[in-house]
Amino acid sequence: MPYIPEKHANLGLLPKSTEESLEVIFYPNELIERINQLLQPSNQNQENESDQTLFLVPIKKDSLVHYQAEIDEYLTRYGKEEVADFLKLLKLEIRQMNIKENWSVVRFTGHQFDNDTYPPLTHGACYYWPCSRENPEYLGVFDNGESTANLYPCTPSDWEIVDDPTGMAARALAGNANTIESWDVSEYAPEFVDFMRETGLRPNLQTNTDMPMHYTDFPWNNSENDETSFTCPACNATQALTIQTLLNTFDTPDAAEKLTAGTFFDVTCIKCGSKLSLPHPCLYLDPLHGVSMYLVANNEMYNNVAAMFTEMLQNENARHIRFRIVTDARAFREKALAFDACIDDRSLEMLKFGIRGQASQEGYVTTNNTYEVFLEEVAGDMLRFALYVRNTKKLVEVDRKACELFDNDLAQSSLKDEQPFNVNEAWANTAFEIIEQEQ
Repeated sequence: MPYIPEKHANLGLLPKSTEESLEVIFYPNELIERINQLLQPSNQNQENESDQTLFLVPIKKDSLVHYQAEIDEYLTRYGKEEVADFLKLLKLEIRQMNIKENWSVVRFTGHQFDNDTYPPLTHGACYYWPCSRENPEYLGVFDNGESTANLYPCTPSDWEIVDDPTGMAARALAGNANTIESWDVSEYAPEFVDFMRETGLRPNLQTNTDMPMHYTDFPWNNSENDETSFTCPACNATQALTIQTLLNTFDTPDAAEKLTAGTFFDVTCIKCGSKLSLPHPCLYLDPLHGVSMYLVANNEMYNNVAAMFTEMLQNENARHIRFRIVTDARAFREKALAFDACIDDRSLEMLKFGIRGQASQEGYVTTNNTYEVFLEEVAGDMLRFALYVRNTKKLVEVDRKACELFDNDLAQSSLKDEQPFNVNEAWANTAFEIIEQEQ
């Protein structure tokens, strides 16, 4: 069965895949084509496409999880070959491209195919326009074939927006879409006219769906581990421990998922089975979102990392990289969560400032209480925060659009391009004062 978010449950989406118990997977077509070129057996005829074996094309798959497992199998088999980096990139792009909560839902209101035997679009039906937060551009429509996204004209009179979390559909219907302009295939692809006449089918027309990689010129280091030891506080046993001191999300995506899940620093004593958290300094690199973040242990390390980041910023390729320094493992996880979901951590800190203020107005916190707020989860359109007051924890849920309001405030202020190393509550307080003075 295809996964359909709860907010889209009653819109009649993906009826064919639902009936066939198959998943619909949006994929980077040119990247998969490159992977196929590298995986072709040497004895196959590279000139004749019909002779080529197709690898990892995610059509008629029963679930996204099983398809990702297929990619892992290829990584295990070809981990030391040239194709390995492309497979890692595929796994990363597939995950980001298939968050259906970010896809637009648009109803087809046109009548172009009312008399077709096999209409690619049905008047009145809702369709997914897939995209990612990283690339919120029009890339096609999952039409009645439901195999991949195909291009159609984005004429406003033929479409009605139902859900548009990234604003992609609105921009496309306003004319900002790289797509075909005519519903008549013969006008832009006359070679398909005979095909249509013989089969009654409309040919599939696609664009490059690969996610743009904006930060490839920056020298991203590979993940690194160190050997250390720790003494279990429960049984006093000392044991060896391997820790990851450099986490590159592209190189070790599983470790990145552990960080956002909150288990990256978890350790289990091999003697007594006690579970504990052992935060340690770690450099977090996210090449997809352009982030270099360091969790430091003390002021001396903070100053050394700040000096290192300052020097790195002299490199022209580092101008658009966001460098951050944090001193708390919860903040380390929070920012990784935010960046992975394409949330500006500056806007996030401003939103958290408002959450603290609301909690104070409600009497949940007072000036005598020590309290902290951290992002716990990004669940579709909702941001879930944990408000810690002494030994208690209160969950607060806020619509993502609240954070986007602060995006607009920052974009219209003198802080637009400011990317400080330390983005925290104190920075948010100063940002509010500056924005208020400038308005």
